Amino acid sequence: NMDPTIFKFTAQLQSRRVEDQMRTFTVFFFFADKTACIVEKPVRNSGFTGGTFLSRRAVKNGFTGADLRPEEMFIGATLLLNCFTFILTGADEGTLKYCEAHPDQFPLSDIERVVSTLRDRLWSSADLSSLREGLEADDYLAALRDLFPDTDEHALVTAARNIPPAELASKLA
Repeated sequence: NMDPTIFKFTAQLQSRRVEDQMRTFTVFFFFADKTACIVEKPVRNSGFTGGTFLSRRAVKNGFTGADLRPEEMFIGATLLLNCFTFILTGADEGTLKYCEAHPDQFPLSDIERVVSTLRDRLWSSADLSSLREGLEADDYLAALRDLFPDTDEHALVTAARNIPPAELASKLA
């Protein structure tokens, strides 16, 4: 999805039911008419067939009582949609690029603000040696999670996407 007018996030259903833990969803937000839809990924032999979970419509964020806004959508966000609580766990390339191109609207995608936040949260004794060149993307993100455990996931994804590990280490040192 490289359409800048459609957000696409992966999501997990927040539920106490064990059978819900394996369910994964995609939440789409359409800028043109401010509607959303939720599609469930099929899981074999789970009893859940997948498909349309919530058809495309205007949706209120149950936490705010107002219509869902794109600014409320970021990796790590918890949304109450149609009486179901979802945690946004990832975003596609088009969504991330759109957020990064509009940092005033999406502060967790503002690389300058993210670096400043990371610098403020870094312990003076922190070992930055894990931030070295040649790290695979998943390992880089894991290293950032270890260094900054209380930082928004979306901010860490922004840093990992935009600054090579050794360069980030030098910006933080």
